[in-house]
Amino acid sequence: MALGKMIQILLCATMILHLVFHTGILAVIVVGVIYLTMTLTYHRSCVSLQKAKLNL
Repeated sequence: MALGKMIQILLCATMILHLVFHTGILAVIVVGVIYLTMTLTYHRSCVSLQKAKLNL
């Protein structure tokens, strides 16, 4: 859970720093893809654990 919060903060920081330093959009896209991948993996594991719990 802490990693999710850290990536959210990092995403906001890269968006703000993009506006200030004109670093390019690639950093924001990379952090967004990492956040999306982590979130989808977490939800997928939750669903599989819930299915396993219901099949008992």
